[in-house]
Parts: sequence; C-alpha cells; structure tokens
Amino acid sequence: MSMLKYWNQDLRRRFPTHEAALDRIAELEELRSAPDSIALRVLGLTPVQMRIVSCIAARGHVAREHVILSVWGSNSGMDPDNNLSTQLVAIRRKLARSRVKIETVWGGEFRMDAGSIARWNEAVRRATGGER
Repeated sequence: MSMLKYWNQDLRRRFPTHEAALDRIAELEELRSAPDSIALRVLGLTPVQMRIVSCIAARGHVAREHVILSVWGSNSGMDPDNNLSTQLVAIRRKLARSRVKIETVWGGEFRMDAGSIARWNEAVRRATGGER
C-alpha cells in the first residue's frame, strides 16, 4: 500500500465527516492559545517530559530529588526514580536534533549548559508563537 493511500485511509478513519475535521481544527486553534500545550506537541514531548526539561532548564543544575518532587510530588503511587530515568532517555532522544543536552552529573544531579538552555528557551518560544 502506498503511503499516500495509507494517509488518506487514516484521515478518513479519524475524520469521517467534515464536521469532525472542523472540530479537530478548532481543538488545535484552542491549543495554540495555551502555550504549554502546543509547545509539548511541537517539540514531541509529553506533559511530564515538558515539566522535567523545564525544571532542569529553570535552574541549569538541579538535584534528581528536586526534579522528582517538582514533577510528581511526594505522593505518587509509582516508582518516580525509575520513571525519571526512563523519561530522560526519551527526552534526550527527542531533543537530540535541537542540540539541547541534559547531562547527568555524578551524585544524582542534572545539568544543562547555557547554550542548551538558550536553545531550549528558543524552541519553546518558537513553538508558542513567541509568547514566552
């Protein structure tokens, strides 16, 4: 099956009517007015991944425990340490093209250099239409 035929079938399945397509367009327009929502979709990050990177970028150098508490709080029912490690692998893969690097420092800390922070802030600014 050609890719174009696959895409057409996929679009017809997702938007069987013109109204469904218009509803999706309205939803995307609404996301545009919410900077955090559109940024994480443009950068390919999930909401949790967005909070992790924002937490590290805000300080430049932050302890693992601070990231866990900032993102999941103290009453999470899962293993936040393992989840953070898993999320960081995905984040690093997604941000590799934009040259935003998050380094793990010995002792359980994370660091972003000034260049990475600037590239991160620029990517978020572009994704949100310059609102940040």
